[in-house]
Amino acid sequence: MSASVQVHAFPQSDKTFVSFVEDAITSSRTVDPDALAARVQTAYPLARIVPQSSLGTLGGPLIWYAYRDGTLIPDESLPVMQTHDRPR
Repeated sequence: MSASVQVHAFPQSDKTFVSFVEDAITSSRTVDPDALAARVQTAYPLARIVPQSSLGTLGGPLIWYAYRDGTLIPDESLPVMQTHDRPR
């Protein structure tokens, strides 16, 4: 995985999700947000990976956002999925 990609996971308070995303990006062999999303969705079906606009990077590293519930502001009516098994 390229060191030039940074992934920011939300909600940051869900340490299990943040750790899962970090593990998935570290073990990935490609720089592909769709591949990362597919891997994360094995444990978090609503998760989305959204690349930052190229205008926002200003020549810096690629930044992707990982949203556990599919959006930065989760729908409070949806159940929160917790998982203890992390597929490899």
